[in-house]
Amino acid sequence: MGIKSGKIILLVIGILLSCTEPPEETRISIMTEFAGRITPVNEVISWDTTMTLGKTAGKPTDSLLLVFEAEVSPPSIEGVLLQATDISIHGNKAYVAYNIEGEGFGGGVDVFDISDINEPELIGGILIDDSDVNGLYIHGNKMFLAIAKQPGTEIEYAALERIELSGGIPGTNSETVDLPSWAATDVVVAGNNVFVTTGADNGYICILDAASLAFVDSIQIDDARGVGVESQNVAVIAGTPARLFVFDGDAGELQGEYSLSGASIPFSKSTVEIIGGKALVGIGDGGTNIVCLSDGDILADLAAPIVSGLPAELTVTNAVTAQGDIVFMANGEAGVYAGQTNRQLTSNNCNIDELNLVGKLIFDEDQSVNHVAYKSGVLFIASGLGGLKIVSIED
Repeated sequence: MGIKSGKIILLVIGILLSCTEPPEETRISIMTEFAGRITPVNEVISWDTTMTLGKTAGKPTDSLLLVFEAEVSPPSIEGVLLQATDISIHGNKAYVAYNIEGEGFGGGVDVFDISDINEPELIGGILIDDSDVNGLYIHGNKMFLAIAKQPGTEIEYAALERIELSGGIPGTNSETVDLPSWAATDVVVAGNNVFVTTGADNGYICILDAASLAFVDSIQIDDARGVGVESQNVAVIAGTPARLFVFDGDAGELQGEYSLSGASIPFSKSTVEIIGGKALVGIGDGGTNIVCLSDGDILADLAAPIVSGLPAELTVTNAVTAQGDIVFMANGEAGVYAGQTNRQLTSNNCNIDELNLVGKLIFDEDQSVNHVAYKSGVLFIASGLGGLKIVSIED
């Protein structure tokens, strides 16, 4: 595992960044019709404990009560069904991003009121007719979107879009900033800065001022796929091959570059979430890794599942999230897998050395789980063309 340290070489790419301008009103439309999209289920379900990875079960599955609360069908643009790609939880609202699968450009965002998780309510949303929405982040009364724009006169297609929220609901008032490479893949806000990853070819981690959207800095990272922030630590996961970059977001100093195994499938999703000085990484065909940020040691891991009858590229680990000692993995068409660590992830040390499987959930065939988010006992599952699934979990 190679480790490099030293000052980051900052690449000025301002020449590639356009001035922020309000987009044409026709790009963004407000969704007003939600009838029939959300279906209450309110059904107790069970983990499937048929495992194929050779790991023993962690916490007994009968101690985790699961209630399938609701499912939501995705919106469409001009008859084309969108796929759920990313989820952000902010207060009592859940935001779900969508894009067009394969060729074509178009996306949107749904907003849910989750004050009563037994009766989640779809309360707003937008459609963007020329841009895939690959990632989103809520900060104050702003929504930041990592998008890929439909090819036009621009050389680059990646962009950051910032949309104003009113009562947590997005409108059509927005600003965009063009970024290098083909697509913006992920976005977070930390302190006064916005961190955006772009890829695949000529990828970057781009840093912009959160208030003005002025360009601050950039670091070239080919195939940058995901970004996570905790305190001053910023981590970026890149692909083909998998690499984890850790740097000080304030000083601009590289803390480490670590080689991992996985993320070898081009144009695929990978995520990183930082918890207690550890990077929780979903790296496609490399499965799940928990990595110590200080030295790059892989503390625990789970391989991507192998499912009979499904090609391996359809059962990769697209995203990972965790709370306490429970880890949830978005494993494509293999569904959602849950694991348990031997210590709390939030403890600020690297003494975790076990990640054992608990169970898995599969809702429907031919639906790829692209992202998972977990907060306060509720699991939100972005299942591609299957839309959103909401499951409450009681320990």
